[in-house]
Amino acid sequence: TPFQGTGLTFGYDAFTTVEEAIANVASGGCVQIVAGHYEAPGGEWVVTKPMAILGWQAANDGNVALTGTIRAGGMAVGSLLIGNLVVTSADDSKAALIVEDGVGTVVCLNSVLVGKPAGVQIGVYTGGVTLQNNDIIADGTCVKCVRAGSQAAPSGLLYMGGNAFEAL
Repeated sequence: TPFQGTGLTFGYDAFTTVEEAIANVASGGCVQIVAGHYEAPGGEWVVTKPMAILGWQAANDGNVALTGTIRAGGMAVGSLLIGNLVVTSADDSKAALIVEDGVGTVVCLNSVLVGKPAGVQIGVYTGGVTLQNNDIIADGTCVKCVRAGSQAAPSGLLYMGGNAFEAL
């Protein structure tokens, strides 16, 4: 049935949970999340294909607050756009946004990322990560690039502009 006169249909292009939307969005599609608070099952939302995850905010309808980690994992994630979200890690040992090795381009805009021990954790072999106009809050390093001892130096570009950083 259509969703509140929008023409959207539950189970096809409208879902009751963020994880259902991430799992069912077409490659390169967009998950728009309405204002509210959402918790990740098992503490993470795992992104395995290209997509956009955006908080959809009409005038003064509140924030899109996610409790859990957004993990971009694997070479199949050619691109990921994240915007207008408040993401707080549910686990005291995880970043709010984790970009694993092999992921293509990741852009995070106009969001609040809160994590422990890092707000954002980036693997060394990425297509590039852009963090712009975010508040990044961490109980340690705000943005952390990680690699194993045997890995070469990072090969992706990290661009940061207009961000606010806060260490707890």
